[in-house]
Amino acid sequence: MTLYDEKFFNLIRNLGGEVVTELLKVQSINSARTLLRMTDVYSFLDLDSDGTTVIKPGVANNINYIFTLLRFKKEQLKEKEKNVDYESDMLYSLVQNNPLLKALTRWYQKAEQLPFTEKQTLLPTLIDNITNNLSKSTNNYRYDELVQRFAVILYILGGKFAYNFVRLNLVCALPCPTTITNLIKDKHLKLNEAEFRFDVLEQHFMSKNSKYGFASEDTTGIIKKVVYNTDTNSFIGFCTPLDNGVPVAHHFRTESFYQLKEWFAYVEKAALLNLHMIQPLSQDVTTSSSFILSAYGISNTFTSSDIVQKWIYIFNECSSRNIRIIGFATVKQRNLPKEALNIFLFSSQPCESTFENARALSGIYHTVVNFTAADFLRRSEKLSILNEEKCNNVLDENDRELKFPIHHKESRVYYDSLSKNIILAAFNRAKELVSNLNILPSLKECNACELNGLSKNISDSIRFNINSDNYLATYSDSSSDSESDYDDEAMESNEFDSDLINVDEEDKDAAMTRNFDEIKTEKINFT
Repeated sequence: MTLYDEKFFNLIRNLGGEVVTELLKVQSINSARTLLRMTDVYSFLDLDSDGTTVIKPGVANNINYIFTLLRFKKEQLKEKEKNVDYESDMLYSLVQNNPLLKALTRWYQKAEQLPFTEKQTLLPTLIDNITNNLSKSTNNYRYDELVQRFAVILYILGGKFAYNFVRLNLVCALPCPTTITNLIKDKHLKLNEAEFRFDVLEQHFMSKNSKYGFASEDTTGIIKKVVYNTDTNSFIGFCTPLDNGVPVAHHFRTESFYQLKEWFAYVEKAALLNLHMIQPLSQDVTTSSSFILSAYGISNTFTSSDIVQKWIYIFNECSSRNIRIIGFATVKQRNLPKEALNIFLFSSQPCESTFENARALSGIYHTVVNFTAADFLRRSEKLSILNEEKCNNVLDENDRELKFPIHHKESRVYYDSLSKNIILAAFNRAKELVSNLNILPSLKECNACELNGLSKNISDSIRFNINSDNYLATYSDSSSDSESDYDDEAMESNEFDSDLINVDEEDKDAAMTRNFDEIKTEKINFT
């Protein structure tokens, strides 16, 4: 009904042929509406002298067919317009009679004027998700990627019972718990006892665009309990043996019942959990989430040499993956160093925070806030997901983000990266201070008057020292006296009672370790 000129004539040519087309062109009938208004298409033929006209039957039939078809299409168009008007009236009446639809309509009208970034928040996405699923069967529900992320975080923070309560009362809003479990597994952040996840660490550093990191290590008291892990076919909860300071993964794996019985009889159950974490150093510390490298159960007896060998192993493995560890940190029991209060990265505070967060994930029916080794390994996977989600929100401001609550005491200041000019100015100032000591010629001989040369010399010297056998031998000799004293004190220490669990409110990480001896360690910085 809306065709004009050449398009109209092409339609007539297909329906009636060339003769009918020329007949309409002669009379300037160039549209369907004009043709329908004609009462007699043959009126111009009355100009013959005898007053008679002859119309071929084929031409007449074609014209009648075109008239019939156009009138039918016109009736269809009128009927469609009536249906549209009826649907519009019905929708208007439905909106006016339902306050929820009325409010949503006004909200969507305002949302059209918002910037694109504000449209990408959770609320409009969740509303769209619910309305789309309401008209589908339960097995065809689909969930937006942002809704899935929100559901995973809600499941981790609130637990299974809280999640099911919200899901059952918000129909079509959230996926089922089975889907959430699969989403968590797809993250591939599962932690097994005594496994060092260097390959995952490499991917983590690449995502943060960082090549430098700081390692920290700490222990906390746990509940003595042995659990069978079906994924690794091994038992978790025994004290993990060390091989040159490095824990042996999956050591307690057996198919023999007698072997298992012997382990329970003679192998000590782990009363402590040792945790290794790596903190990437990036330009923006707000996007630098700490990474759980490894965790395993231990006793309170190991030497300083074991610690150093373990740190060297971590350093070498990271170096082979182009990750430079600039320092290690640990805290002697009940003795927090002063520098830990000044620089948050260069201390074991990431470990302390991880222990507290793991205890906070206890279920609502748990009367004890502490955990076993297996509990921590399971919760560490969820903590890793939370850290990634929170840091990714800050990393990409244009992405669809989820808002996390921030404690009122937490600093909201974003730290800027150190300027190269500031570093060079500090180095030049240091050279001015030593210029009066007449040692500049000696510094030039050692190629230490330039920042790049000095940094390279120190790096090569440290790398040579930590890879030499004399370094470990000297370190072991210097600490032999203190270690022997420590062993004597350890023999006199009280035994740990696994049936008694006391949680100190002032020091959560000292739970179940009231009578433990102090672990004497040293701090090594690689610059």
